[in-house]
Amino acid sequence: MADVGYGPYDKIWQRVMNAEYHVRYRANVINQGDQEVDQGILQDIYHIKGLLAEDECVLLHRLAGDTVARFGKDAVLCEIGSFHGKSTVSIATALQALEGGHLYAIDWQRGSQDFPDDKTGVYQNSYAAYQENLRKYGVDRRVTSIKLKSQEAHDQVPEKIHFLWIDGAHDYDSVKSDFRNYQKKLVAGGYLLFHDAVWTEFWEPFELIRDEVLYNEDYNLYAIVENILVFKKEKNKTRKLYLQLLQNTCLFVAGSARPFYKRVISAVLRIATSWCSWRVMNKKAPKTQEGQRVIAKIKKHSLKFFYNIFDNARYYLQQKKGQALPVSLNIEMTNVCNANCVFCAYQYDKRKKMSLDETLFRKALAEYKAVGGQKVNLTPHLGELFVDRDVIRKLRYIKELGFKEVSTYTNASLLHNFDVTDILKSGLTEVLISTAPLEEDIYGKIYRNNNYRKVLSNISELLRIFRHLNENHDPEMTVRRIAIEFRSERSLPECIQTADFQKFVKPYLTDRVQLGNFSRYDAWSGAITQDQLVAGMTIKDADFPKRLPCGRTSHIQIGVNGEVRLCGCRVDVNAVADELTIGDIRKNSLKELYNSEKVRKIKGSFYANRLLDVCKKCSWYEL
Repeated sequence: MADVGYGPYDKIWQRVMNAEYHVRYRANVINQGDQEVDQGILQDIYHIKGLLAEDECVLLHRLAGDTVARFGKDAVLCEIGSFHGKSTVSIATALQALEGGHLYAIDWQRGSQDFPDDKTGVYQNSYAAYQENLRKYGVDRRVTSIKLKSQEAHDQVPEKIHFLWIDGAHDYDSVKSDFRNYQKKLVAGGYLLFHDAVWTEFWEPFELIRDEVLYNEDYNLYAIVENILVFKKEKNKTRKLYLQLLQNTCLFVAGSARPFYKRVISAVLRIATSWCSWRVMNKKAPKTQEGQRVIAKIKKHSLKFFYNIFDNARYYLQQKKGQALPVSLNIEMTNVCNANCVFCAYQYDKRKKMSLDETLFRKALAEYKAVGGQKVNLTPHLGELFVDRDVIRKLRYIKELGFKEVSTYTNASLLHNFDVTDILKSGLTEVLISTAPLEEDIYGKIYRNNNYRKVLSNISELLRIFRHLNENHDPEMTVRRIAIEFRSERSLPECIQTADFQKFVKPYLTDRVQLGNFSRYDAWSGAITQDQLVAGMTIKDADFPKRLPCGRTSHIQIGVNGEVRLCGCRVDVNAVADELTIGDIRKNSLKELYNSEKVRKIKGSFYANRLLDVCKKCSWYEL
């Protein structure tokens, strides 16, 4: 296996994390020409309950298709561990598309330790959900379901199999039993895949791989994709140096009991892997749409991984000295809103409607400024800033304190109550507008009010004056960017083709006005369901690994009642108590609260995989 050759440092990182194996998968497997992944189906599959990442679903789909292509329509595939059928459907949809191959899916179907019942804490029977998913995707005739423990089922699988996916119980003895019982059935050239083998709270799967597979002369390391190790049953040609480094690295970073510094190193190595893979892929990957999408994803998330690690490492170091500083201060000026959006939990908010006491407002800002804070966000959890008729005076107070960034979301329906020039010179630096595509009927369905004509006029006037002040280089204007986010089922090109957009918005666009669209939404911890949304709008899945502290836990929010919480983004309106509340500004300073042990425990819950319920249910997780 040749080194790629971008310089000595790149080669070192390649060897440390075998980045070239990532590249071999992403450049050759994901883009191979034997079949086309139906991206619509695969994106839908990703929402099936389970712990497979998107790229892992794609990998299973691709390798299953490759298995049929190489071994013919009688190819036999075997899966150990199905749960709700996420991996089953990923594999079987490839078989269905090629009209060949058959999958034997083994699972005792009494639930998973990772998904116990929320109330009882015991395992849930998963067979009904599993069968429903097979029927939903029309793959049940391609799958034989064996409802037994894997140790009891090997006699029900044919003597020759061409693809073996091991993702059952993760203790050492179970993984060992699965490998020994089934690998002898795997034919030469067949694929052997292990899940939870690289970056994981489990160390046992990789320990078994080290003992039984890594140096086995019959198995050659084929690819590393996210948390999956892929081997091919062929003469082992992988250099021992690569295998030893992989072994040392994986065993170093795996395991739920590893100390914090090992977790930091684990994440840093993931950054390096993604970065090297991206560098190589830019040279090697075929220019297909899917290949370029993966490249863009790696490039984007590499920087986010790095910032997340840096930010949390800095927090833990500064927190010990009582000097940690939140990234931004979010202030809930009011919890009153004049809209009733289908995608928002405001409709279920039971809190008393009120505005934040001005004494607490000034206290929070003064304390945040005193410790060096620079970013203030005025978007309420559930409310509209411009309900407050005195908001311009309050914005000017923030401006006097000298914060660098002051932003807010608005539905733009109340802007006519103010002088638009005053808003643009108030101290706000960024205004984000949440609206529907500019057609009255769709606006009424999504925002459920009769304010469309006011919204349209307000947006148009805001943009007109914004453009005028920019062209005249007005030194008093503070707003540097306006973003308009269309919320519906439509794509952005469709949103900007409406007649009202062309007439009232397009004439005033500048390079400081950004346009975007939303079609996927958070469930607000279950308060919002799919049937409440307009057709085509979808609930974003919250069921995915959250291995590093959410970036939003580095932000704090002052609620209208004076309570201080982490995250200014999402709240569970049905919870008896807010799990992210860390104190009250009337009793403690922001500095004391953010450096408290409670914040440390909330951040640590991500590393320990013991997330708070509100974080488990949230799909707005970000690095």
